[in-house]
Amino acid sequence: MIIGILTFPSDFSSPIREMVGRLGVQVILSRDPEVLSIADGVILSGTGDPVEAMHSMETLHCAEWLRGMKQPVLGVNMGMQVLFQKREADDQSLLGIMNGVITSFKACECLSPNIGWNSLTINREHPLLSGIRSEDLFYFLHTEFTAETPYTLATTTCENTFSAVVAHENFMGIQFSAEKSGRTGSLIIQNFLQIVRDQRNKWQEGIG
Repeated sequence: MIIGILTFPSDFSSPIREMVGRLGVQVILSRDPEVLSIADGVILSGTGDPVEAMHSMETLHCAEWLRGMKQPVLGVNMGMQVLFQKREADDQSLLGIMNGVITSFKACECLSPNIGWNSLTINREHPLLSGIRSEDLFYFLHTEFTAETPYTLATTTCENTFSAVVAHENFMGIQFSAEKSGRTGSLIIQNFLQIVRDQRNKWQEGIG
């Protein structure tokens, strides 16, 4: 099984790559859709400004490629934010895979950035959340968020409540930093890898 990892900004070292590699999976780190096209699943990760990442994706011809993906895709931290329609503050467009906007904590007069450990309130079951318990903690570090949407699988609450885990068809997203969340973060990544594995097996059985 091959996992492609697409990171922004370009100098982001991608600790997710190391995490996935430790789980015994072949990893391709690239920003070239042609290179990533052989992957069975893709993780979109990064930090910083989602609009700047979106501009980079458009320049590198990654945006349309991602929108057309049939393989499982997991957005991590800022990678989850770009899955939505736009940023509220400047009306800048994002990938638009899920309906919803991202908002800054400052605009809501909340403490920014949001840093620290929080548990999840699970709204509905999903394979990505398999084995996750209400007392499990995840590490958050972000300045923008998405309110609860029809795609929200789980929320968390600091000064306000926002989407922590989302999913729509083959696209999934987590707002927390999986690589900094210890056992629970590793479990989420393992669950994603199982989703990828199951999807690959279905396709192979269909071909066979």
